[in-house]
Amino acid sequence: MPYKDIVLSLQLFDNIKISLSHLKRIIRSRGLARRQYSNINDVTRFIEVNINGCGQLHGYRWMHTKCFLHGLHVRMHDVRRILKNLDRAGVEQRQSRRLRRRDYHAIGSNYIWHLDVYDKLKP
Repeated sequence: MPYKDIVLSLQLFDNIKISLSHLKRIIRSRGLARRQYSNINDVTRFIEVNINGCGQLHGYRWMHTKCFLHGLHVRMHDVRRILKNLDRAGVEQRQSRRLRRRDYHAIGSNYIWHLDVYDKLKP
């Protein structure tokens, strides 16, 4: 909401009449500020490291959450654009919504096990 709209809504709804410069002075004196986003280069490096590591199958929503959990404040559409530039093939694969089959090579039967979030272990 622009500062002019804030001043207008204070006048209309709360009957508080202040000038635009006074509103800015109040905001500055209380240590408040508009939303500030992290440096886009830091976010790009973080996403690139995650793509090369364990986050290669993550979509932009989960990657946005991971950025937020690591203290990086970034818009979701910025994460989507960065992912599209860095991992175009992965984005296309996730958009097609195809199941990615895994290949396993084991020495013998019952030698390798795989668990994912859909498996339930019962006692």
